[in-house]
Amino acid sequence: MDIKKQWNVTSIDNWLKKFIEKYGNECIKPFLEPFERIQSISPKYIDEFLNTLSYFYPDFIGDFFVKYIREIKVLSREYLKSCQYNI
Repeated sequence: MDIKKQWNVTSIDNWLKKFIEKYGNECIKPFLEPFERIQSISPKYIDEFLNTLSYFYPDFIGDFFVKYIREIKVLSREYLKSCQYNI
């Protein structure tokens, strides 16, 4: 899985700039907060919800979510490091 193909930092930055133009700097923290909060999702929490998910769906669905969340965490961390705004 390569989420990087869909992950467009320029687009994210453009959205943030539009929100800042419309709402001012007070929108920066709420905009960036999901990028920060995803960092706190623990492997234990993922295992717990995937355990429930696996009762209803095939294992490959759970495997997809594990890889997806792992990649999104890495990309979010990289974005926050490169972002010109701070939370």
